Amino acid sequence: MYNTKNLLVASVAMGLIGCGGSDGTPDTQTPPSGGGNSSFEYIVNASYTSKCGTITPQPEAVIVRHDASGDAVEVYEADENGDITIDYGDVATFSSITFSIGDSGRFPEVKTYVSVTADKIFDMTSFPGADDNVTQCECESVTFDISEFTSSGGVTVRASAANTNEQTYLSSIDDVAEAEVCRAVDGEWPSLAVVISTPINGQPYQEIEVYSTEISDYDVDSTNNISLSDAHLNTNVPYLVTNTPVFTESNYRVSSSSQIEDLHSFGFYTGADSLAFLPQSLPIYSESENLETYLTFQETTYDEILFDDIEGFVWMDMVSGVSVDSDYAGVVDFTVMEPTPFLEAAQDMLSGDDYDFSNTGADNVYLYFSSDGEFSFSLTTPAQGSMSILDTLNFDDVVLPFELDLDITQEIESGFLYLRAEDVLNTTDYLESLSDWSNSSFGALYIAR
Repeated sequence: MYNTKNLLVASVAMGLIGCGGSDGTPDTQTPPSGGGNSSFEYIVNASYTSKCGTITPQPEAVIVRHDASGDAVEVYEADENGDITIDYGDVATFSSITFSIGDSGRFPEVKTYVSVTADKIFDMTSFPGADDNVTQCECESVTFDISEFTSSGGVTVRASAANTNEQTYLSSIDDVAEAEVCRAVDGEWPSLAVVISTPINGQPYQEIEVYSTEISDYDVDSTNNISLSDAHLNTNVPYLVTNTPVFTESNYRVSSSSQIEDLHSFGFYTGADSLAFLPQSLPIYSESENLETYLTFQETTYDEILFDDIEGFVWMDMVSGVSVDSDYAGVVDFTVMEPTPFLEAAQDMLSGDDYDFSNTGADNVYLYFSSDGEFSFSLTTPAQGSMSILDTLNFDDVVLPFELDLDITQEIESGFLYLRAEDVLNTTDYLESLSDWSNSSFGALYIAR
């Protein structure tokens, strides 16, 4: 069996062990010849975002640049605002190191990007819980009267608050829906993006109407009415699925979402154990002309025969996603990645060998591991490579501005691993694929133990 947990933890944490705390500025080295570019500057931000939307900088965050052998050659520190300025414009391997906050306190997050330019590094945002020591939140339930939408039964309601990364499913009982909202102590309650889906003619799996509305003026102490006249009825578009995998044990899901602003979005999804029971069309959010809707089709299989050689509870998703404008009027084509070559390449990667996802059409591979609030690591890499990179990543002699002490001598018995290979259909270039996932297909493997 593939002991994927110990492979990752031992390889990555071993490179970090011994990095001590220091109040001084980390020692840095001169970039390799030809690596510097005085006209290049890119800023990555590191912060905490609480459940109630309060953003707190992470001034202790750093980004490490590695040379071709994996050694650390330069450390970029965050300023008091959490901004990390990188002045190296060529392709390199970078690792960001930040902290998140779990039930047991702060723990390190390491994210490694292989052979990228600095502009491919994402801002680093950690989401501590509502009761963390970064900021204090207060939460209440808000009640909505949705009786004007429930005449045909089977109504579902979902809400996204403008200050949180979570989407809430609103349970509907007797024409009333409730949602939890949170705010910073003495702050303002957030606006909500609400989506209400209703079946047409009593056929919940075949035809749906999806309404959306933004709500900012509500009272947590009374019932708030959502009327048909206040909601926008969105346009539905049909879809086709190409290369639909067929497994012995599968579930299917379609979804539709639209980003209004950061951490604030409309969202609809529904699932079934048969393609025949999925809706035949999906909503496009069109409350304003500049909204873009991201539509997805997903098949999930838990077939134990497929994953016989992998230790743990395993499942696999084959997903296709397409972005369309608010006035789109065509048929959406979901092109799904072939599952067999994806699973074969994933098994090679998890065993610690060289891997090659080129038979899947993938442009990039993303691997994430978390040991339940003790340590997390992610790797973004081209579709072809070797897991030996985990042995060559070296953080020796990097003086970090915070204490980092990881104990890897004890086997980690529980954790979660996620592996994704993505084919961005608009390009075959690795770097370009990291910036544009508006039309893509990917395979994803999940391992929990």
